[in-house]
Amino acid sequence: VAMAEAMSQALAIDESGLLNPHIDVDRIGFYIGTVLAGASDIGADQEMVLRRGRADGRSIRKVDPQTLASVPSRLWHTHGPALTLITACSAGTEAIALGGDQIRSGRVDIAIVGGTDAFIMRPIMVKYFEALEGALSKEENPEEALRAYDQNPTGTIISEGAGILVLATEDMARKLSGKKIAKLAGWGSSADGEDPIKPNGIGTAKSLELAFQMAGMLKGPGYINGHGGGTHGDGIELDSLLATLIKYEIKKRTAINSTKPSTGNM
Repeated sequence: VAMAEAMSQALAIDESGLLNPHIDVDRIGFYIGTVLAGASDIGADQEMVLRRGRADGRSIRKVDPQTLASVPSRLWHTHGPALTLITACSAGTEAIALGGDQIRSGRVDIAIVGGTDAFIMRPIMVKYFEALEGALSKEENPEEALRAYDQNPTGTIISEGAGILVLATEDMARKLSGKKIAKLAGWGSSADGEDPIKPNGIGTAKSLELAFQMAGMLKGPGYINGHGGGTHGDGIELDSLLATLIKYEIKKRTAINSTKPSTGNM
């Protein structure tokens, strides 16, 4: 539901939406990030098979992550790439970067990008987080339940929702009447290459460096919206961010925060 609502809002990019005569449907791509999509529903389908000896053929649409990108592509009758990215917490951001790459390479003129997940409705997801020591918050006070970048983290809170953006070439953006909110100047993607739960921070620093280099942002950003999930990993992330700012001798005052205390971890 959240995905459908976010997609509808995002695609109100023009009074005529994707029916604008300036838009070539062959040059529109969908790039959607997720952690598991509907994969956790496979367990329920497995139980049905064991009980009844058959599966519901309609379930494949629910459990297949690719439907997150292919379904909206079919609904809006577009013929460009339709790709689902599964890269854990970075999936939505990776989708934005991939959409940017596709535009820069000349593959598409418009990239619909973002991420979605529905954790709360699937008990198995709660149990996964409970199994990770210190990952899930037990704090009952909502205002204290998730404290990003805190010296005494309480753990994270899982949530669900969706966020969708529309990227376009500058030429295409001028042809659309919708509000332009930002320019995507640079991005970076990398991996720590060690423990997935307790990263060493090398990947975080490298991604930020790559983004700085692409954007030519020698003076640094005014604000960094970090991962900040309210766990002990926040300190590693913060150290990486600060080390990168120091390395580039960025003296500009840079605010670092996370939206997760307001939205939860999704």
